[in-house]
Amino acid sequence: MKNLKQLSWKNALALAVMATIATGAIAKLPSTAQPSTQPSSTTANSKRDFEPIYNLSGHNSDVTFLTFNTNSQILVSHSPGGALKLWNLKTGKLLRTLNEKIYAAGVVAITPDTQTLVTVDRKAQDNDKTIKVWNLKTNKLLRTLNGHSQPVNHLEISADGQTLVSASNDKKVLVWNLKTGKRLQTINPQSTPIRSIALSPNSQILATGGGEYVDQNTSTDTSIQLWDIKTGKVLGTLEGQTSPISSIAIAQDGQTLVSVADSIKIWNLRTKQLLHTLPGGSASISISPDGQKLVTAAWDHSVKLWNLRTGTLLKTLFEPSINDQNLGRIYTTSIAFSPDGKMIAIGSGGVLSTFGISVLRGSF
Repeated sequence: MKNLKQLSWKNALALAVMATIATGAIAKLPSTAQPSTQPSSTTANSKRDFEPIYNLSGHNSDVTFLTFNTNSQILVSHSPGGALKLWNLKTGKLLRTLNEKIYAAGVVAITPDTQTLVTVDRKAQDNDKTIKVWNLKTNKLLRTLNGHSQPVNHLEISADGQTLVSASNDKKVLVWNLKTGKRLQTINPQSTPIRSIALSPNSQILATGGGEYVDQNTSTDTSIQLWDIKTGKVLGTLEGQTSPISSIAIAQDGQTLVSVADSIKIWNLRTKQLLHTLPGGSASISISPDGQKLVTAAWDHSVKLWNLRTGTLLKTLFEPSINDQNLGRIYTTSIAFSPDGKMIAIGSGGVLSTFGISVLRGSF
């Protein structure tokens, strides 16, 4: 889910893998070639207090988007340029596959009630700046939103489903009324393309992250900007990341922010102070609904659970790949906590991957 002059080895590896898939140079191997994804708990807490309940399959490329509906009974998954699927988590059965020819999407967002879908078609160059809003009950296109001059690379919907935020390579962030399509705010946060955004649960604070590589060891404008979404005024800046920001998340209490670049940093939003730095980067992150835990998914296929308050590792849910033949060919691409905090969904990708989704249930 980049217009960077130079990439870190992790991003370069991921892009090379996806390019290999696209060209068909390496065919997808059968699932027997995939290493075991049986969860483990080998760290501080050795008690097995979670279990895999479903292994969902059906995608044909990296699963880069996962989200639950409000009552944690439906899981939505997406592969860029491919299908968007809705799963029944009571049965583990596929509820619906959205027609990818109609809902052509490289970037997606969906309201918490799973009734409204927002898409950007990244396969068609003429359409990659256009945002489309769909009614999933009627399959009708509700409206088209225009305002970006370069490809849109991130969409975020507020917790109440009323506000849409879009970020683009044109270095702008646009705030929309999702119900009417009216543009509410235009923010020009950084001098580089916007790579990640996050909204606070009360929809009052917007965090934006960018960055661009100048050379292999140097990046520009890797700060995180905090904005008042109603006024468009800057509230503060978080400095400390040294490479482009790939992901941002804000805890439910609105007091803690997590940013991902070459390392994972945990910040106090009220004081703007750095609290903890976790080693390594991450392909995806998710904060538990109670704001106490952080789950991270890395390119080495490992999935780890951290104490968000102390920055300490609680347990390893999936062990890292130790097979050199699998490294970079199977990796974790997305992760999400359910709103009730009882499930974690984990998406996979890579040329040796079956592009499956593991759903864990337990006491996290």
